[in-house]
This record gives sequence, structure tokens and C-alpha cells, in this order.
Amino acid sequence: MLNDQFKRRREKFTRKRFDMCDRKAIEYANDADRLRNFKRGAERLPLKCPCCGEIFHPSPLYILMVYKMKHFDALCHYAGVGYLENDLSEPIEGRVADDSNYDDLFLNLDRDLKEKKCE
Repeated sequence: MLNDQFKRRREKFTRKRFDMCDRKAIEYANDADRLRNFKRGAERLPLKCPCCGEIFHPSPLYILMVYKMKHFDALCHYAGVGYLENDLSEPIEGRVADDSNYDDLFLNLDRDLKEKKCE
């Protein structure tokens, strides 16, 4: 693939990826805080330590990674099996976009949590 073609495809994909992330934020975060769904998940899902029995809450970053792993697992499966496009429940571009969007969400959530600690 020529470099110009790669750049055009990347730019087109990036615009679609951003649009997808913005659309899904309304449904998932359902709050002025764009990252609220991960924070809410950490609050709602207490865990019990199997060793000491202590109850604790996972970090919002941990919750985010659970969501991200779903997309990563789907991409690994696709790479290993090589399904044709029409065999997927959603196009491969959507899966790649979701996985990439979680990278952006991760970086912003990490920064947000660090800033909140300093307040």
C-alpha cells in the first residue's frame, strides 16, 4: 500500500472512530462526565479478596480494561480464524474502532483520576 493511500484511509477511519466514540458516550456515560460509566462500574461492583475476605472496589481503569478486553479478544479471534466480513456480527472496522477508542478513554481516565487525587 502506498503511503498516500494509507494516510487517506487512516484519516477517514479516524473521523469515523471519533464519531462512533462521541455517539456511544451519550448512551454509556449518560452524564456530563464522559468517563462516568467506568467510575460508576467501580462503585457498583465491589469485590471480595479470596485470601482475607476484605471487600474492595476495583479502580475505574480496571473496569475500563474489562470492556477493552472484549474488543481485543474479538480482534485476536478474527486474526487467528480470519473470518470473512459477512461472518461477523459487526464489521471489523467497528471492532478496531472500539478497541482504539478505549485507548483514548484509558489515557483520559488515567489523567482524570490523577488530577482528582491532587485536588
